[in-house]
Amino acid sequence: MQECWIQSVSKALDLLLQLLPKDAQVSLDEAIDLACQINTNAHGISDSRGRNSSIGFGIFPTVALLNHSCRPNAIYTFRNGSMVVRAITKIPAGAEITLHYIDLLQPRNERQRELMESRYFICRCDRCEAPSDADLLLQAICCADCGTDGVLVRRLPDPIKDSDPQESVCNSLENLSDEANRPKMRLLLQLRNFLCQAS
Repeated sequence: MQECWIQSVSKALDLLLQLLPKDAQVSLDEAIDLACQINTNAHGISDSRGRNSSIGFGIFPTVALLNHSCRPNAIYTFRNGSMVVRAITKIPAGAEITLHYIDLLQPRNERQRELMESRYFICRCDRCEAPSDADLLLQAICCADCGTDGVLVRRLPDPIKDSDPQESVCNSLENLSDEANRPKMRLLLQLRNFLCQAS
């Protein structure tokens, strides 16, 4: 994948160099360094109507200092052509301000894969280090036998007893271990069931 990316940068550079004056031309190594900096520090720019779609990307030096978390305490938006960072939870003095770089409505393994492929790091945030039942629900499908309170989730394998990590088991909402978040999970399950019925 890295070789393919370097070839793409090289082809783009060849086209760009034809348009630039001689004093603005750069070497392939400089172009790759620049492309890496853009890839790891750029953020999507939304349209002025606030729709969830990017119309481009830009580098915002101050925002580029903020790290990713799958449980961020801030978000960025655009207002009158400027990027604005807003807290979405109470942030204690001295705490790190974090944003999300990817779609958070994905299970842990998908978030990790996307971050590795796009930003070249493995997330070690508290949500990734201690996945909850909510993450299991993100990759679940509706259970036809249990009605609205059941989902089929991939059972995490026991490395000693199990050889098939792909087996799915029915896990009704009442059996999920994260009791404190049960109301949130019930809402998530209702949304999942609605989507199952719609498809």
